[in-house]
Amino acid sequence: LIKSQIADSVNISKEYNADVLGLQSSFNKFKHSEWQNYLKGLQNPEDAYQSIEFFVNVDVEAIL
Repeated sequence: LIKSQIADSVNISKEYNADVLGLQSSFNKFKHSEWQNYLKGLQNPEDAYQSIEFFVNVDVEAIL
């Protein structure tokens, strides 16, 4: 359930090209050269967020 809700949220944000998690800023800050190379490879860099492929993994741990 959690995994599907996160995946749905990411997909909706991609539809609206709304980087609500600030991933583009993080990529630019922490992986600057890779991010810039990625942007150069796109026809329209403004569509960068929509072209990112996301994989959602959820680990839940309970300790009693």
